[in-house]
Amino acid sequence: MLAKKKLKKYVTKGIRKIKHRKGFGVHSPFAFSLITQVIDEKFPFYAYDQIRELRKKYVTSRLPIPVPGRASRKGYSQKQLFLLYRLINRFSPQRILEVNNNGGIATMVLSMPHSKAEVLSVGNQPEKMRQAARIIAGEKPRNVHLTEKDPVEALAELPAGYKADFILIHRFPKGYCAEQMFRVVSPRMHSHTLVLVEAIHMDPEMRKLWGLFKNDPAVRVTMDMYEVGLAVNHDKLYKQNYIVAF
Repeated sequence: MLAKKKLKKYVTKGIRKIKHRKGFGVHSPFAFSLITQVIDEKFPFYAYDQIRELRKKYVTSRLPIPVPGRASRKGYSQKQLFLLYRLINRFSPQRILEVNNNGGIATMVLSMPHSKAEVLSVGNQPEKMRQAARIIAGEKPRNVHLTEKDPVEALAELPAGYKADFILIHRFPKGYCAEQMFRVVSPRMHSHTLVLVEAIHMDPEMRKLWGLFKNDPAVRVTMDMYEVGLAVNHDKLYKQNYIVAF
C-alpha cells in the first residue's frame, strides 16, 4: 500500500511538472507573479543556510531510532520550509498564526524574515509541543508565543478582533473534523489573509478542509501544490483555482 502511494505521488507530481510548470496558462498577473517569483523562485536566500542548520541541529534522521531532544523528519521538508520562508519574506505579514504546531522548525521559519511580526503557535500534541518549546528556548526568537492547548479551543477563545495576515495549518491528528477546524480558522481571516495548508491530499479530513477553503467565497485564489495548498483572500481578485508544479 505504501509503495502504491509513493508511486501515485511520483506520477502525479511528474504530470504536474509537465502541464503546470512556470505559470504556464496562468493569465492573472497576481497569480503569475506568485508562481514565478515566489513558488518557483530559485534565488538562494541567505536564510536557507540558517534553515539547514536548524534542521541539522534539531531534526533526527529517517531511521526508526529515536534521538533524545530531536524531532522526526516527518512534517515539513526542507523544500517546503524554503517556500514558507519565501512567502513570509514576500508578503511581510505582521500577525502570523500557526495551527497545530508540528515540532517547532516551521515556527522558527515563520519568525525569521521579520522580527517584529507576531507569531502565535497553538497545538496540543505533547511530543511536538515539547520539541517546539526546546527549539524556541534554544534559539530565543523574541516574536514567538507558544500556546499548548487544543487548537479548536485556543482559536475559539481568541479575542473577536484577532485577525491573522498569514495562517499555517499543519496536518491535524485523528479525531478532528475539517468543518470544525474551518469554523474556528475562518473568523481569523481578513480581506488579505494568506493560508497555507499542509497535507491537502494525505487523508480525507485534510482534503475536505482544503475543499472548504477552495469553496469559500472570501478565498479568491488557491494554489494546489499537491503536498501543500495556498489560499489567498484578496477582495480585488477574481475567483480562480490553480494546480501548480512544486
